[in-house]
Amino acid sequence: MQDACTTRSRFIPPAAAVLLATVVAGTLAGPRVRGLLAHSGWLTAGALAICVPLGVLAAVAIEKTNAPGRRLLWWGLIGWMFVPLCVQTAAWQTVLGPGGWLTGWGDAAGGGAWLAGWRGAVWVHGMAGVAWVAVAPAAALRTVDPAQEEAALQDNKPLGVLRRISLPQTAPGVLAGALWVAATCVTEISATDFFQVRTFAEEVYTQAALGAIDAPAPGATGLTGGDLGGGVAVLAGLFAGGGLLAAGWLAPLLAEVRSQISWGGAWRWDDPRAKLLGGAVCLAVLVPVVATPAVSLFAKAGVEVEQTDDGYYRGWSAAKAAGLVAASPYRHRREVFWSLVIAGGASTLAVGLAVPLAWAVRTGRLPVGVLLVLGAAALATPSPVLAVWLIKLLNQPPDSPLAALSWWYDHTVLAPVVVQAVRAGPLALLLVGLPLSTVPADIISAARSDGAGWWSTLLRIAVPMRLPALAAAWLLALVHAGADAGATLLVAPPGAATLTMRTFSLLHYGAQDDVAALCLALLLGVAASAAIAAACLRVGRLRADTQRLR
Repeated sequence: MQDACTTRSRFIPPAAAVLLATVVAGTLAGPRVRGLLAHSGWLTAGALAICVPLGVLAAVAIEKTNAPGRRLLWWGLIGWMFVPLCVQTAAWQTVLGPGGWLTGWGDAAGGGAWLAGWRGAVWVHGMAGVAWVAVAPAAALRTVDPAQEEAALQDNKPLGVLRRISLPQTAPGVLAGALWVAATCVTEISATDFFQVRTFAEEVYTQAALGAIDAPAPGATGLTGGDLGGGVAVLAGLFAGGGLLAAGWLAPLLAEVRSQISWGGAWRWDDPRAKLLGGAVCLAVLVPVVATPAVSLFAKAGVEVEQTDDGYYRGWSAAKAAGLVAASPYRHRREVFWSLVIAGGASTLAVGLAVPLAWAVRTGRLPVGVLLVLGAAALATPSPVLAVWLIKLLNQPPDSPLAALSWWYDHTVLAPVVVQAVRAGPLALLLVGLPLSTVPADIISAARSDGAGWWSTLLRIAVPMRLPALAAAWLLALVHAGADAGATLLVAPPGAATLTMRTFSLLHYGAQDDVAALCLALLLGVAASAAIAAACLRVGRLRADTQRLR
């Protein structure tokens, strides 16, 4: 405990310095930027108020009870983490939007859909964030020493053990999940654009799409380059400070993972009351977060309207829904192709940069703070801002020494690959850093004593040892990169539309049956990718266990 407190205290001064600099940057930003950032903050606060309680309850039910359905909830949340936000927006539109099957019951304003404006944006972001907040604390609970919990049972009831021993150790996971949800709220525009909520990212996207940044129409006020830089500086400072504080909490946990200590079987609250409470929590989270929007998409895809002599008849056909879903990949085959090309290139670039960076941290060549700052900058920069900056870099005039970049901007998919790689970068660092951090130190020392250099140790020993985990990281980074819409919409060349771009555009015309079928096909693709990644991780875990036994 003393070592953990010492580790945390080392991160407090730099975190305080970064947050102080953020306050200074915030005071220098213009009033309009401060107002937009405040809107982003309110959206984040509302989303966290929804997802944190549900996520923590789900984590406890999954890891500390033997409730029926906990494995289904776990894998459902894992898959839901990577579903594009535009797909989740479309799914909730079929539930609580105009014409949604619960709109009449959930009408909060009288005469209109419940899912509208701020309510809609907060709800979609909050329900999308449950998976991120649940998975991170669940992973933290897996490192709790069961001996502590068993000893605490001598003087406490199971609920007391959960409250005093287990739940406090979820703090690192809750903080990490909350930071990720906050990053989504301040950088994504899929939900805010649809519900017309003005956040910093949404305003940048709108003005960039109109060409009003730095060149506003007469009588209008456009955002300037200084506005973009000031807003990003404030966001990057907040996430860098939060990331440093999270590192102080996570460092002891990661040290336990690196040491590869096996605690044996985890303690679980196993009695009929625990199964009843845990099952209720699993049901209360799985149904609204995953099942309701997914099933509603299938229901929307199967809606049939027929004209008869007595008027219009509204029915439903499972065959029609299945047919639309099966036909969607072929109908949108161009979008499927460009999605795989762009996201595949972005994932390769992100993982290719993440591997040496993570290995540099593992071998002590790079301070972990540098990696945190890089990740925080990538997390905090809204997608439309990335697009605007990249356009300014690549779209050069003919007389510029960098004029050749214009050809790459106009005739290739370099720009969307780069922006998607930046969006996937923090996740790639996390997914790559964890397996590389568990490479045994004695193997590294033995390689060095045999004359292996830094790169040789990485490419010949570390990468082959953790190849399945790295393959899973590449696949999940591909899915995450392909989910971007805010930047890709602004920089994709003509004729290179992706699936999320198409879904984002069609969503503004309403969540009709063909849109629902496309979203459901995307959902199935994400689920298949998550399943393959899970299989790779399972293979990697078995290989690591075998190597440790040797």
